Amino acid sequence: MRDLKPAYQTPKVLALLAAITLFLMLASSAWASGVVTIIDDATGGDCISVGLWNSATKTCTLTTDVASEIVIGSDSITLDGDGHTVTGLGTGSGVRLTLRTGVTIKDLTVSGFDNGIHLVDADGNTIEEVTATGNTAGVFLNSSVGNVLNLNTANSN
Repeated sequence: MRDLKPAYQTPKVLALLAAITLFLMLASSAWASGVVTIIDDATGGDCISVGLWNSATKTCTLTTDVASEIVIGSDSITLDGDGHTVTGLGTGSGVRLTLRTGVTIKDLTVSGFDNGIHLVDADGNTIEEVTATGNTAGVFLNSSVGNVLNLNTANSN
């Protein structure tokens, strides 16, 4: 007599479930901590979980909308939103730079945060073509000088 197992216990199904679980864990790693950190390394830090990393140009180009805060953790990084949206739940910052220089944030919408874009002691950065809507403050520059803001839109902040 043959040992009959439920379909969900067959080796092929179990292997498939394990692969799906691993994929979902890796794909959602940026949301597990509630923060996506982009840094200048081989993968751009968490960039690979929300976009494409170009190490030659230090550019993270989003390929999806992001439902958590983005922290720029290295100098001279470009965050290209490619038209995507970063959405929060009313606290924190959509994109935060602390003690950073030479960073560019562009083509992005941020909504639902205390601060859409928040620079803290961050000098010589560029924010362009960003829409900040539905935040407490659209763009908040805290002890930050020499930054360029170009072609941005802020409303309902």
